[in-house]
Amino acid sequence: MKLDPDCIRAVLLELEPVPYGEDAYVERIAENLEKYSENEVMYTCLKLNEAGFIKAVGRNYPSDGYDRVIKICDITYAGHQFLETVRSPKSWKIIKSGCESIGNFALKTISSIAEGVATAAINQLLAGTLNNT
Repeated sequence: MKLDPDCIRAVLLELEPVPYGEDAYVERIAENLEKYSENEVMYTCLKLNEAGFIKAVGRNYPSDGYDRVIKICDITYAGHQFLETVRSPKSWKIIKSGCESIGNFALKTISSIAEGVATAAINQLLAGTLNNT
Protein backbone atom coordinates (compact mmCIF):
# COMPACT_ATOMS: atom_id res chain seq x y z
CA MET A 1 0.00 0.00 0.00
CA LYS A 2 1.19 3.50 -0.79
CA LEU A 3 1.70 5.98 2.05
CA ASP A 4 -0.24 9.15 1.20
CA PRO A 5 1.41 12.34 2.52
CA ASP A 6 -1.93 14.19 2.48
CA CYS A 7 -3.41 11.45 4.66
CA ILE A 8 -0.45 11.72 7.07
CA ARG A 9 -1.07 15.43 7.48
CA ALA A 10 -4.85 14.95 7.76
CA VAL A 11 -4.52 12.26 10.44
CA LEU A 12 -2.15 14.36 12.55
CA LEU A 13 -4.42 17.40 12.24
CA GLU A 14 -7.37 15.22 13.26
CA LEU A 15 -5.50 13.84 16.29
CA GLU A 16 -4.20 17.15 17.57
CA PRO A 17 -7.41 18.40 19.26
CA VAL A 18 -7.98 15.10 21.13
CA PRO A 19 -7.65 16.00 24.84
CA TYR A 20 -4.70 14.62 26.77
CA GLY A 21 -5.62 11.34 28.44
CA GLU A 22 -8.29 10.46 25.87
CA ASP A 23 -7.71 7.91 23.15
CA ALA A 24 -8.57 8.28 19.48
CA TYR A 25 -9.85 5.37 17.45
CA VAL A 26 -9.07 4.70 13.80
CA GLU A 27 -12.72 4.12 12.92
CA ARG A 28 -13.68 7.58 14.21
CA ILE A 29 -10.73 9.25 12.48
CA ALA A 30 -11.69 7.54 9.21
CA GLU A 31 -15.30 8.71 9.61
CA ASN A 32 -14.09 12.28 10.00
CA LEU A 33 -11.68 12.01 7.06
CA GLU A 34 -14.18 10.95 4.42
CA LYS A 35 -11.62 11.43 1.65
CA TYR A 36 -9.71 8.36 2.89
CA SER A 37 -10.81 4.78 3.41
CA GLU A 38 -10.53 3.15 6.81
CA ASN A 39 -7.72 0.98 5.40
CA GLU A 40 -5.80 4.06 4.26
CA VAL A 41 -6.18 5.67 7.69
CA MET A 42 -5.22 2.40 9.40
CA TYR A 43 -2.10 2.03 7.26
CA THR A 44 -1.15 5.67 7.84
CA CYS A 45 -1.54 5.23 11.61
CA LEU A 46 0.63 2.09 11.54
CA LYS A 47 3.37 3.97 9.69
CA LEU A 48 3.07 7.05 11.91
CA ASN A 49 3.50 4.75 14.90
CA GLU A 50 6.55 3.08 13.31
CA ALA A 51 8.03 6.52 12.55
CA GLY A 52 7.58 7.57 16.19
CA PHE A 53 5.06 10.32 15.36
CA ILE A 54 2.24 8.78 17.40
CA LYS A 55 1.90 6.36 20.29
CA ALA A 56 -0.57 3.67 19.33
CA VAL A 57 -1.85 0.39 20.66
CA GLY A 58 -2.16 -2.29 18.04
CA ARG A 59 -2.86 -5.92 17.54
CA ASN A 60 -1.75 -8.54 15.06
CA TYR A 61 -4.52 -10.62 13.59
CA PRO A 62 -3.09 -14.08 12.81
CA SER A 63 -6.09 -14.94 10.64
CA ASP A 64 -4.95 -12.49 7.98
CA GLY A 65 -1.41 -11.71 9.18
CA TYR A 66 -1.95 -7.94 9.36
CA ASP A 67 -1.25 -5.54 12.18
CA ARG A 68 -3.96 -3.08 13.08
CA VAL A 69 -3.94 0.02 15.22
CA ILE A 70 -6.64 -0.25 17.85
CA LYS A 71 -6.28 3.19 19.38
CA ILE A 72 -3.99 6.18 19.30
CA CYS A 73 -2.92 7.38 22.72
CA ASP A 74 -0.93 10.47 21.84
CA ILE A 75 1.03 12.45 19.28
CA THR A 76 4.72 12.32 20.19
CA TYR A 77 6.99 15.35 20.35
CA ALA A 78 8.42 14.34 16.96
CA GLY A 79 4.87 14.14 15.61
CA HIS A 80 4.07 17.62 16.91
CA GLN A 81 7.28 18.99 15.40
CA PHE A 82 6.45 17.43 12.03
CA LEU A 83 2.88 18.72 12.17
CA GLU A 84 4.08 22.25 12.82
CA THR A 85 6.19 22.14 9.66
CA VAL A 86 3.27 21.00 7.46
CA ARG A 87 0.33 22.73 9.17
CA SER A 88 -0.01 25.81 6.97
CA PRO A 89 -1.93 25.07 3.76
CA LYS A 90 0.31 27.55 1.93
CA SER A 91 3.49 25.87 3.16
CA TRP A 92 2.03 22.40 2.54
CA LYS A 93 1.40 23.31 -1.09
CA ILE A 94 5.04 24.41 -1.49
CA ILE A 95 6.32 21.31 0.33
CA LYS A 96 4.26 18.97 -1.85
CA SER A 97 5.43 20.76 -4.97
CA GLY A 98 9.05 20.31 -3.87
CA CYS A 99 8.49 16.61 -3.19
CA GLU A 100 6.83 16.16 -6.58
CA SER A 101 9.74 17.94 -8.29
CA ILE A 102 12.25 15.49 -6.87
CA GLY A 103 9.89 12.51 -6.91
CA ASN A 104 10.31 11.69 -3.24
CA PHE A 105 7.60 11.78 -0.56
CA ALA A 106 9.54 10.03 2.22
CA LEU A 107 8.80 11.50 5.66
CA LYS A 108 12.45 12.50 5.94
CA THR A 109 12.26 14.33 2.60
CA ILE A 110 9.00 16.04 3.54
CA SER A 111 10.60 17.15 6.82
CA SER A 112 13.73 18.44 5.06
CA ILE A 113 11.76 20.43 2.51
CA ALA A 114 9.45 21.72 5.26
CA GLU A 115 12.45 22.94 7.26
CA GLY A 116 13.77 24.68 4.15
CA VAL A 117 10.40 26.35 3.58
CA ALA A 118 10.31 27.49 7.22
CA THR A 119 13.87 28.80 7.03
CA ALA A 120 13.08 30.73 3.85
CA ALA A 121 9.97 32.24 5.48
CA ILE A 122 11.99 33.23 8.56
CA ASN A 123 14.70 34.79 6.41
CA GLN A 124 12.10 36.71 4.42
CA LEU A 125 10.45 37.93 7.64
CA LEU A 126 13.78 38.99 9.11
CA ALA A 127 14.82 40.74 5.91
CA GLY A 128 11.55 42.66 5.93
CA THR A 129 11.98 43.55 9.59
CA LEU A 130 15.58 44.68 9.09
CA ASN A 131 14.63 46.76 6.06
CA ASN A 132 11.97 48.56 8.10
CA THR A 133 14.39 49.66 10.81
